[in-house]
Amino acid sequence: MRDWMIGVYAVVLLTLIAAAGFVGLFGKDDLRGERALKILKIVLAALAGAGGLLAAVMAGGR
Repeated sequence: MRDWMIGVYAVVLLTLIAAAGFVGLFGKDDLRGERALKILKIVLAALAGAGGLLAAVMAGGR
């Protein structure tokens, strides 16, 4: 069950990163591009923090 949850979480985050990155790089509207880059920064920070937390939890369970 844990593997499914981690997999779905990873897919959702990768989708958000890809969409925000695409809009940030190739979007024609400046305001939309700025918002996409803010979302990209937030998602990457969440991914880095959650990845560290997940690694600590999994290592602590051994």
